[in-house]
Amino acid sequence: MLSISIGLSNTIWGITSEIIPSYLLSHAQGLVEGWSWILQFVINLFFLDIIDDDVGRYVMFIVFAIIGLIAWLYTFFYLPETVDNTVKGNLELLYGKDELVKMRNKLTREYGLKDIHDPYRPRKKNALKEYR
Repeated sequence: MLSISIGLSNTIWGITSEIIPSYLLSHAQGLVEGWSWILQFVINLFFLDIIDDDVGRYVMFIVFAIIGLIAWLYTFFYLPETVDNTVKGNLELLYGKDELVKMRNKLTREYGLKDIHDPYRPRKKNALKEYR
């Protein structure tokens, strides 16, 4: 438990905050963190029973090593570099601009989300004064 809390568990916070738009971040962060705790509970539920078995001890660590390798490969090859990039830029790298506009419009229609800082809407020069 201690090793996953130091390593992969914290990765969830960083990745989620860099690829989820700010208007969805609070909901997404809650779902992702909840799912993380459920998975950690399941791992800890079976870990002590498996570790007591002589063969299970080796099998468990091989399984964890494979999962860690898959997570590393996913992070290294699939996730974009997010240094000096905005969330909008990160999402465009993952999905493409056209697909991102479609998803944003769909969410706006379905859930009535309104964002005054819509990056795809043309801005008026005095838009802030009109908002006040």
